[in-house]
Amino acid sequence: MRRITLITKIGLFGLTSLFLLSCASAPEPSVSYIYQIPSIPKTEKVETVKVTGQTEEANKLFLKLYQKDAVLAEELGKIPEFQDGEINEEEVETLEDIFKFYLQHPRFKGATDALLNVGKKEYRKYCSPLQALFWYAEEEEMDNRNGAIYKTLFNSNLSRKAKFGKFLWTIWFKPPFFQKQRWEDYSEVRDRLNSPMLVTLYLAKFFKYDKELIPLKWNENAYTPRQVFKRKGGICHDAANFACAMLKRAGYEVHTLTTKAKSGKWIKGFGTISIHTVGVFKENGKIYKIGDTRCLNKITGPYNSYKEVAESLEDPGNLEWYHIDERSYGW
Repeated sequence: MRRITLITKIGLFGLTSLFLLSCASAPEPSVSYIYQIPSIPKTEKVETVKVTGQTEEANKLFLKLYQKDAVLAEELGKIPEFQDGEINEEEVETLEDIFKFYLQHPRFKGATDALLNVGKKEYRKYCSPLQALFWYAEEEEMDNRNGAIYKTLFNSNLSRKAKFGKFLWTIWFKPPFFQKQRWEDYSEVRDRLNSPMLVTLYLAKFFKYDKELIPLKWNENAYTPRQVFKRKGGICHDAANFACAMLKRAGYEVHTLTTKAKSGKWIKGFGTISIHTVGVFKENGKIYKIGDTRCLNKITGPYNSYKEVAESLEDPGNLEWYHIDERSYGW
C-alpha cells in the first residue's frame, strides 16, 4: 500500500468548522423540592412540581436538614429523585440516613460542601455528585467504615480531586451501585455530565477509540453528542466534540483544537496520520485539555495559551501547525 499523509490545512478547516452542531441550550437549574414546604421561605415566586406519595415524611426531614444546612437541603431537593413527582418509602429512608449521618459526623459537612462546588451552580440542573451520594446511601450503610465514604471522601491521604474521582467512579460504575438503566437515556446523562471531571469519568468508562473509522471519517464531521452516546465510541474528534458539547451546555467556554505533526503516526492498513483533535475549556482564566483519546481519563493543564496546549500534544519540534475553532457553535 502506498504511504499517505492525512489532511491538509484546508481539509482540517472543513473538519473543525463543522464540529458541534447539535446540542441544546444550557438548562435551567431545577426548582428544589423544599419549596413544596410552606414553612420554608422562598426568595422569589417559584413553580414546583406537584408531588404525591410520602410527602409528609419527606417534608419533615427536609425541614430538619434545612434548619441545619439550608444550602445542602436546597441542592438535595434538586436531584432527579425528588423531581419525578412522587416520593416513595425508599427515598424517605435514604433521606433520613443522610440526615442522621450529617448530624453524627461534622466532617461530612465539609465533604458535602466540596461536592456542591463541582460544576457551575448557575447552569447545572442539579449537583451530580450529590445524586451519587444519594445512590450510595440507597445501597450502603452510611457509617460503614469500609465503605466508599470513608475510603474516599474521608481519606486524608487523598487530594480533593482524587477523593471526588474515586468516589464517583465507585458509585457510578462499580457494583453494587452501578445500574445500567441510569446510563441509557441521553437527556438524563447529558444533565448529569455538568462539569469537566464528570465528563472525563464518563468518557473513560464508555468511549472506545475505533481506529477502523479513520479511513471513513478522518475528513468528515465529528459525530454529534447523541451519536457518540449511542455508539459509545469514535475517533479523536468525536471524543473532543462530545466533551465540548457537554461542557458548553454546563456553562464553560470551550473549543476544539487540532494539531498537525510534521512526522505522523503509521496506522496499519491506512497510512500515516498526522493530526489529532482534543477539547479545551477555560476555568479561572486558565486553559485545560479534555476529551483527549490519548488519555481520556485525564484533564491536563493549566495552560496559559492554546499554543501551549498544541505544543504539549506533539514531540518538541514536531508541531507543524494547530487550529482552534473560535466559533460559538450555535448552541
